[in-house]
Amino acid sequence: MNTFWSAKKNQYAQVRSYTQEGKWEDYEEDGYKYCWAEDDDGNLIPKKIEKPEDDTHVPVKVWKGRP
Repeated sequence: MNTFWSAKKNQYAQVRSYTQEGKWEDYEEDGYKYCWAEDDDGNLIPKKIEKPEDDTHVPVKVWKGRP
């Protein structure tokens, strides 16, 4: 029968590849950050932020690290 304590012991015995290592970061390409914006049809598209003061939308996030 599996109990909480046997599961706790087993988590320390797991190989390191079972854990995720990384973080979510803002998407950046050629020194420009991107945010989500709506086009004329109402679809969400990534938009390049030319100036930092234009950053009023939700940023595009990407996972950096191990999958």
